[in-house]
Parts: sequence; C-alpha cells; structure tokens
Amino acid sequence: MGFPMPGLFAWAAALAEFAGGLAVALGLATRTAAAFAALTMAVAAFGRHHAHEHLLSLVGLGHATPSS
Repeated sequence: MGFPMPGLFAWAAALAEFAGGLAVALGLATRTAAAFAALTMAVAAFGRHHAHEHLLSLVGLGHATPSS
C-alpha cells in the first residue's frame, strides 16, 4: 500500500484491533479505543478496498473496477 515502515503499521493495526476491541468489551477508554479501530478500518476500506469507487458506481457516478 506504500506505507513507510510497513511492519510497524501492521503491528499498530493489529494492536488497535485486538487491544482496542478488548478495551471496548471491558468498557475501558472506549472512545479512544473505538477511534483507533475506526481509523484502522477506514484505512482498510478506502486505502485497500477502494470503497469510495464502489460507492460512486453504486449511485451511478462512476465505473466499477475490480479490486487488486
């Protein structure tokens, strides 16, 4: 995806998902943990899965492209 230091970002994403999910489940720092998880999912949706292109094609404003 072109991130510098991909290993660091992979560990940060894993930590945000696992520890953040655990914190939300336990009710500890829920807003902060949910924000980190939401940011991770936004990067996945818009950076890798091209959700914005699929949304535009759904409403008829763009062409659907296969995910790579």
